[in-house]
Amino acid sequence: MEKEKVLEILEGIKKNDEYSLTYTFNGVDLVVKVTPFITYSRRLSLINDIANFVFEDTDEGTKYTPEFYELAVRMHTIAYFTDLEIFAYPMDKVCDILFHTTLFNDVYRLIADYTGDIWLAVNELISTKKELLKSAANSMTGQLGKILQKLTQGMGDMTPEDMMKIIEKFQSLNLPTDITQDGLVKAILKQNNAENKK
Repeated sequence: MEKEKVLEILEGIKKNDEYSLTYTFNGVDLVVKVTPFITYSRRLSLINDIANFVFEDTDEGTKYTPEFYELAVRMHTIAYFTDLEIFAYPMDKVCDILFHTTLFNDVYRLIADYTGDIWLAVNELISTKKELLKSAANSMTGQLGKILQKLTQGMGDMTPEDMMKIIEKFQSLNLPTDITQDGLVKAILKQNNAENKK
């Protein structure tokens, strides 16, 4: 059988369920279309969008923000599986709707049987990104130790213990992995100011 014919048959038998949720307020109906099946490329985008939402780029580098996880899941679930343009509304209103109405739970009930692998992939991607951040931080600390060692060569008064104190001090700053020179100086000054206030 020809490839085109095989694809036509398989496309014809796939599930294309679409559901509608109706919400009524003051005599006005809002009909929300829910599509539990999304394309593979949209699934990948959804996974990446949720995972990226919980990592924030700051002046000091990338920071993991787990407090945004539930919001990310809810917002992107509505954005990807319904016809609501959730990102078009003010964030405060979106949060209120997602956490204080039945919308998310109603949608989730309709898609849950088809999306388990998505949530696993999201959590795996987040774990991988966290490990990469941690690995990069450890690598930076090791490199910092080597730099300090080169800087202190020839300084006869400095002991290995003194060197370790310096390295520990840098580790206590919890520096991001992609910190710039300016960021490093700011972090050191910030730490010194905090210690001077004690």
